[in-house]
Amino acid sequence: MFALSKPTLSFPPLHFERLRADVISAGICVRCGVCTGACPVSCIRMDAANPEPHLVAGTECTSCGLCVAACPERGVDYAELSAWQFGKTLDRWDLGGVALKGFIGHIADEAIWQTTSGGGLVTGLLIHLLSSGQFDGALVAGFDEEQPWRAKPKLVRTREEILKTTRSKHSLVSIADTLRELRGRAGRYILVGAGCHVSGLRKLQQAEPAWQDKIPLVIGIACGGNWYPEGTDYLLRGMGITDPAQIVEFAYRAADGTGANARLQNGERKSTSKRFGHDVYRMNLLYHAEGCSACPDLLSVLADITVGDTGPGKQSFAFLRSAQGIQAMEGAVRAGVIVGEWHASVDPRRGLRKDHPLRVRIKYREAYSVIARRQADGLAAPCYGSFSLDARALWTRRRNRWIWEIIYFLVHSLWIRRLLSVLPSDLTYVLGKLRGTWELSDSGFWGGMRHSPGQRPRGDKAGSPAHTESRRPSSERA
Repeated sequence: MFALSKPTLSFPPLHFERLRADVISAGICVRCGVCTGACPVSCIRMDAANPEPHLVAGTECTSCGLCVAACPERGVDYAELSAWQFGKTLDRWDLGGVALKGFIGHIADEAIWQTTSGGGLVTGLLIHLLSSGQFDGALVAGFDEEQPWRAKPKLVRTREEILKTTRSKHSLVSIADTLRELRGRAGRYILVGAGCHVSGLRKLQQAEPAWQDKIPLVIGIACGGNWYPEGTDYLLRGMGITDPAQIVEFAYRAADGTGANARLQNGERKSTSKRFGHDVYRMNLLYHAEGCSACPDLLSVLADITVGDTGPGKQSFAFLRSAQGIQAMEGAVRAGVIVGEWHASVDPRRGLRKDHPLRVRIKYREAYSVIARRQADGLAAPCYGSFSLDARALWTRRRNRWIWEIIYFLVHSLWIRRLLSVLPSDLTYVLGKLRGTWELSDSGFWGGMRHSPGQRPRGDKAGSPAHTESRRPSSERA
């Protein structure tokens, strides 16, 4: 059960310095931890003193190439990996990925449900799968015991450990770094992560077959991008917390839907006293990671199960992309751990949340526009294989392209971001809200995304070098 044993791919022997040059020094590392977890000799580390991947002093890279081969920020061929994982090659206009079934619901335990930010589907799935003995543990994002305001990767094995890691972590976190703990250890495990963690693991599973059966189930979190850890410090300052050492509990999003909050040693609670959206617009303006901006994968299309919030009502949706994903969800429902409703016919382009299609288009357009901007500046950028596009085709109005260029400059200029960070939070929120409103208005959007995948988007002219191949999946073209 839950066995993969798929064919593997060869990869060239490359030194860690290639990864440093192409990703880390280029400023697009999202600190997912795949490279540190993939290294067979554990010579790559990330720590508080140096949060980016680096070689451990006194160790020597063996140039095996695994860290380079697995890095999602060097590029991901979503179409090829989807065919390898699910037996279906994605068309590059199909941004929702494979979906065999859909589910909307929440964890059945009322006490746990009230503590979660959404429906608690991931919490329920992990409790069921681990307590029933189907898996030996799960790789998740939790909080550091010594610095509870810092996100930290965790390997959880029990119900109690799972419950300590509930709620969203809106900060870059090296979940895949915990792969190091699993090398040479028997058992089967689950990985819960964002698109970068999922695609990085899939690349690693292609390169090193042992990981296929060791992590046979992957749960992806719908993710529009995360913030640099410095953003958490900004939130703490906004709460009036001058000494973080006094924090005993922290959450980026409260169970009632409000913003970041913390409990201090004296029992006092501090909060941004705003709804969560107030934090999101400010943080996306100030601390959104550059590598996240270059990622088009909102719905974690390579995971067996993708989970996200439906919005109001503390419900979660799930796209079930594989037989093992369906098996896991069905088991949790039968056991009474999760309750909800099934959606037998699911079109990810329409989504299980009203704004999914729009948000998917935003993520897609942002990623390719950022890549085009970086290439124009002579900077390294990820390559998405057959999903690669000419970003100019995503903009149907030149005026809106200019507006985006101005926004990109403002958000990615260090000095301007420093200036914005000292402005009153309400003013920063308004600026971020204006940006978000412009994006959500569909103004200047790739109009063709409103058509079916078989049609050419507006601006995608026949004969354009970047758009001359057939829109059918490559398996059909063959």
